[in-house]
Amino acid sequence: AEIPPPAPAPLSPLDPSCLEPLALFEPPDPALPAPGPIPLAPKGDRKQKKRDQNKTAALRYRQRKRAEYEALGDQCQSLEARNRELKEKADSIEREIQYVKDLLIEVYKARSQRLRAS
Repeated sequence: AEIPPPAPAPLSPLDPSCLEPLALFEPPDPALPAPGPIPLAPKGDRKQKKRDQNKTAALRYRQRKRAEYEALGDQCQSLEARNRELKEKADSIEREIQYVKDLLIEVYKARSQRLRAS
């Protein structure tokens, strides 16, 4: 009791898609040479070609990675130098802040002594 697959719907003569398959069956132009089989490279040559392609792809990949690594190294050195500069600047600002605080303390002490003396 196997169910047969449904039959394809008949194409309408007004449906443009029914004309497309006919183009495949046009007779060949007699002026053109008969098409022959596409020549295939021997298997060994194809393997060698693949190996060569893989080799050049691997070389390009390693060169690209090496260039990226060098660029990262340069960027790292640049950032480390910038970090040192910023640390020096932060230390300088901290010393300046401490100097101003010490000055303010001296001013307040001098003012309080002057007020007591008056």
